[in-house]
Amino acid sequence: TSTLREVSCGEEEGIVTAMGAERGKLYVAVYFDGRSKIWSFDPSSGVNGTCMLEDLGGKNQFSNTIRAMAVSMDGLYLVLAVDSGEGAFGESGAGLADDAQNIDVVSIRSGGKNEMTQFSDDTSGFRKVELRNVAALSLDPMGKSLTVLSNLGPWDPVVSNAAKVSGTYTWMLTKLDTFSIRADESEISSNTATLSGGGMSLEQIDLFSQGVVFRNTTARGNDAGLSGGGFYVEDCEATVVFEGCDIVDNGATRRGGGIEVQYASNLHILRNSSIEGNRALYAPGLHFSSIQYADPEFQTEWVNPNYKLPDLGESSVLIEDSEVSRNVATDDKSEQTGAVTMEGCSLADVRRSLFEGNNAWYGSAFTTRSQTQARFHDTVFRKNLATTGVVFATEATQLFFNSVTFVANEVDHGSLALNSTFPA
Repeated sequence: TSTLREVSCGEEEGIVTAMGAERGKLYVAVYFDGRSKIWSFDPSSGVNGTCMLEDLGGKNQFSNTIRAMAVSMDGLYLVLAVDSGEGAFGESGAGLADDAQNIDVVSIRSGGKNEMTQFSDDTSGFRKVELRNVAALSLDPMGKSLTVLSNLGPWDPVVSNAAKVSGTYTWMLTKLDTFSIRADESEISSNTATLSGGGMSLEQIDLFSQGVVFRNTTARGNDAGLSGGGFYVEDCEATVVFEGCDIVDNGATRRGGGIEVQYASNLHILRNSSIEGNRALYAPGLHFSSIQYADPEFQTEWVNPNYKLPDLGESSVLIEDSEVSRNVATDDKSEQTGAVTMEGCSLADVRRSLFEGNNAWYGSAFTTRSQTQARFHDTVFRKNLATTGVVFATEATQLFFNSVTFVANEVDHGSLALNSTFPA
């Protein structure tokens, strides 16, 4: 038995808990001093009956009471029912006997918060999910839906105050299904964006979506004024899948002519997909970064050995049974990196794929930098043109090769080039 923390709570204020599947970690939300705060308790860290408490940080502070809490199976997210502040008499406060709650999803890693929304048939479009007197939350194991135990089901903001404080309470289970995006046999062509995402922009698609899947779809001839000529993907922890897709002849003024991927995002390029003929100043096919542009104070290890990367989660890409070809970096030299360029806590897994006819100064087919890890299996690099390296790695990156072939490439300095720093 351990004392987690001693706090003083009013009679309408209290504590809610949730137990995570990961090592039985306990999450505790307490309302006191005018706000709710959340701690995590790891039983394995207890010493002589003393529990180590980790405050999850200022980003997870709420001005109103948390009424119920659940933890995702992977231990990455908390789902919270948080008082909206619109109480039984429209009062703003905490722990009222009859109140509406919004549903928030909080990333345990980053502290980022998303509010669950639902589509309204009226002209307002999407609005926050609101339920009445939430008692319990339950996530299905795959994170595809959320079941809520509450009074009277969805909160109706037009119900009179008298009805809101009725002495009769009806318990209801509400299932909130998550959204998904599917595109089959579709075409996205000849579109233009001033900044990013010439063809399509996908942002903040979290664990509770069913993901984004494109099948047998073509993105052709799209342009972006900054990055992501074909697609711009940002902070998408749910996997974005391209299956049998062609991302061809797109352009970006800066980077990521075919696809630009930012922050903690996950991408799968599968089953005869192609990234072909795209152009950008650098990284013309696919630019992938989880950190470099997220943290303006970013420094590589060789500049500042004490620099600590912010924990935004790892980004990853899987390229399988696909082709990356004829992508061209247009910069004269200084930043001209390869068709696929990955940097900043990113992971790449490339299987049974072909890189052919790409053109860039450094790493014409594949460039890794700034703490990236890339694995290549049964992959061919053929007829790529570069000054330094068809594959170029620098700045604390790791490369793994298994049954990889380099053939008929044209380079001045090595088909595989490893440098501790980026050349001046």
